[in-house]
Amino acid sequence: MYILIGVNDIPDNQIIKEVKKGEKEMFGLLVERYSDKVFSYFIKFLGDRDEALNLTNEVFFKAFKGIKNFNEDKDFFPWLIKIARNEGINFMRKNRSYEELEIDNFAEENYFERDMILEDALKKLNESDREIILLFYQQDLSYEEIANILNISIENVKVRIFRAKEKLRKLLEKEVKDEG
Repeated sequence: MYILIGVNDIPDNQIIKEVKKGEKEMFGLLVERYSDKVFSYFIKFLGDRDEALNLTNEVFFKAFKGIKNFNEDKDFFPWLIKIARNEGINFMRKNRSYEELEIDNFAEENYFERDMILEDALKKLNESDREIILLFYQQDLSYEEIANILNISIENVKVRIFRAKEKLRKLLEKEVKDEG
């Protein structure tokens, strides 16, 4: 009997070890595994598909260049999302016109009304609140991982998430009230 091992069965740290040994094409497995999450992060943060795609590509390019310095004993995704966060910050600094999300770019998609209300509320949050909400809920990162990405304490992460949730809740209540 043969046991087939699927691509998704190979742990990230094993893929990274192979890439470091010179099997550069193995990095494509990490791209395949995480590109949707990184792209989704940028879509929610910027609201622009083209820029989200450009930034996603840049993140993986930088990750590939920096993989030799990555410690395989650590989790790959928090390291990758930290690169994404830094790219997003740099992009926002260079392009002030993206400070407001352009939700109209989502019009071609078949989003449910609830999702549109959430998107509208998210775009009204400041960059810092929007970022922590996306890291926690969309990227499903732990308090510790977010603390490492943002270079803040775990307690500060908890406080910021709580405050951002409260702001989002109030915005959602207002959005629903205005819709009705």
